[in-house]
Amino acid sequence: MAFCTNCGAEVQGGAAFCARCGASQPRPTAPYSDFLDGLSDRAACILCYIPVFGVIPAIVFLASQRFRGNARVRFNAFQAVYLFVAWLVVSSAIPVLMFAVPDWGVEQDCGGFCFRWVDGVTNGAILSARWADESKRLGIDMSVQSQALAGWVTYDFLCGIVLLWLYASIRPRYGAGAKTAVIAGLALWFITHLAFSAWVFNGLYSFGVVAASALGGLVSGVAGALAGCALYKEA
Repeated sequence: MAFCTNCGAEVQGGAAFCARCGASQPRPTAPYSDFLDGLSDRAACILCYIPVFGVIPAIVFLASQRFRGNARVRFNAFQAVYLFVAWLVVSSAIPVLMFAVPDWGVEQDCGGFCFRWVDGVTNGAILSARWADESKRLGIDMSVQSQALAGWVTYDFLCGIVLLWLYASIRPRYGAGAKTAVIAGLALWFITHLAFSAWVFNGLYSFGVVAASALGGLVSGVAGALAGCALYKEA
């Protein structure tokens, strides 16, 4: 039921003027509709990690009415933007590094990018809500931990470099090829996630979320090893 804004008399729904005093009535406004309304938070987070082009939906999400206030989507969107900027910087630096450091090549960066994308989808999109909930018990608000973005991006790129170094070290013993790459990836995964398991032993995070993250790390380790080592060539 609507009432006149001037005299308070009852006004029929949709009427432009009051029948008693003749005052004009405000027109009802249609509810705001965003073209992203049907997109879930998880789907939005995953779209941010489309290789190379994920920065496009990330920027759209940061500017949209639907997601601009969503801490979870914003975290992953900013991570996608940072990853894209890192990719541009590394891509520009590769020719210089290849000239200055003969053993440096695109394979080091390829392994690191594989680590970052798989880890981003696993921990940033699929497990982000669980990480955030369990971090709150420790007094940590993941939505404002901007340094975590730079830290994990750096960590994954360093893993790519260490992975190629490990592959080159064991290549004379096991031979070149996918088998040796998988061995290197599994070795790096075991060492890093053995350290992460301390989070469970110390009661910081639950076994479930750490184990799920470790499974994602296993995929990223093997994928990064196969991608990087496929491009590796002895100097």
